[in-house]
Amino acid sequence: MKLLSAAFVGLIFVLGSTVAGAADVGGTSMESQLSGANDVLFDPTPNDDWRIIAGAGFGYSPDYPGSDDFTSNPLPLLDAEWRRTYFISTQRGVGLNYFRKRNWRAGPRFTLDQGRDSSGNKALIGMPDIDASIELGIFFESFSGPWRFKGDIRRGLSNGGHQGIVASFDAAIGSGLSESTNLIAGTFFHYADAAFSQKYFSVRSTESTATRSAYTAGAGLKDYGAYLTFVQNISDPVFVSASGRFTRLVGSAAESPLVHANFQTALSFIIGYRF
Repeated sequence: MKLLSAAFVGLIFVLGSTVAGAADVGGTSMESQLSGANDVLFDPTPNDDWRIIAGAGFGYSPDYPGSDDFTSNPLPLLDAEWRRTYFISTQRGVGLNYFRKRNWRAGPRFTLDQGRDSSGNKALIGMPDIDASIELGIFFESFSGPWRFKGDIRRGLSNGGHQGIVASFDAAIGSGLSESTNLIAGTFFHYADAAFSQKYFSVRSTESTATRSAYTAGAGLKDYGAYLTFVQNISDPVFVSASGRFTRLVGSAAESPLVHANFQTALSFIIGYRF
């Protein structure tokens, strides 16, 4: 059993570091766009060792946090959990439910900030690329009746990527519209330190142009927002999820010359299968 556990930990680290969600400031990452599908996963009394869900869909979101240009992107969904302990997920990352009770869980996890490709948008011409960065953090998730509360704090570890700290909090309430239909409404915010803020929102003097002045972003609240998720169970294992996420950039993030739209909207659609 110890050998199986060690092998599983190694496997999820290798796989999960390539698919895990990003530090979701601005609400444009895979993590936020898959969150609606993940809302259907929690079962406080699982009967099997494994809980697995797989699926795919697409998202429509800004090119980068603060962009006024939109792009569509594929959304692969995989969430696997063994004995409510180890998990690998394109939405949750790779981690361990070190503390676990019937209605709450907490522990460490790895996620992946996907960075930023400056060649993908004309507003970023002359800005350096931001490499992907593995993040190490701790998370919690709690359930009380129709309410769910979750939060995390994470730090970037990779050179070339961000090495800052990002914290988040999310509260949501779910309601059954029928036996097969659910609606989840939630709200959230993100806080980032100066290292993260400067990586994503600052402009150095050598990067300034006639339309983009030099700017230094600071620590503080970066965004807040709300989301609405509609989940339709087509059959016992099959479901579809449609989500809308609405984010408002604030503070030094909103004042950055790289930001052309403080109000960010992201839409996603997922079809999934529970094994």
